[in-house]
Amino acid sequence: AARASHGDLERARVLATDPALAERRTAFAEAPHELDGTGAVAMRTAAHLLGLIDAASEPLAARHATEVADLEDRIRAYGERGSGKKQLEERHKRELRRYRTDELRSGLAAMAATYRDTAVNPATTDVVACADAVRAIHRAIEALDRNPNERLLVEALLWSLPDAQGISPTR
Repeated sequence: AARASHGDLERARVLATDPALAERRTAFAEAPHELDGTGAVAMRTAAHLLGLIDAASEPLAARHATEVADLEDRIRAYGERGSGKKQLEERHKRELRRYRTDELRSGLAAMAATYRDTAVNPATTDVVACADAVRAIHRAIEALDRNPNERLLVEALLWSLPDAQGISPTR
């Protein structure tokens, strides 16, 4: 949880109670070994990874639903004027986007670590391919600051990455 939070104490607290954190980290770290250079595998892997992030954001969505229900109860009791409904919706969108972006950053960092570990393996046949993959992953992480379409970003990235298994004969 500490590594996945990247120094954010609040995120570390959330992740410490997340039972699926290890599964997500493992899925991202193993993704390079699943790639075979075809679009079908890249799309399937991207859908799987993004599905894990969707599932991870369900507790946040549940908390948001509770806050909306509480606000609607107050609106029924006291009226709509000055209720803060629009501000609440905007805050929820920002929180969900930030959570998903943090999850992607963390997952992509785990993926980059797989290529880094492959590059330092003495049996690695193509260190340059590993370095190129790490650079591509870091460009994708930087692109998250510009609020891209997550699915397109991950699909394009995975399609462009080499198979870590093919680079190194030992795993």
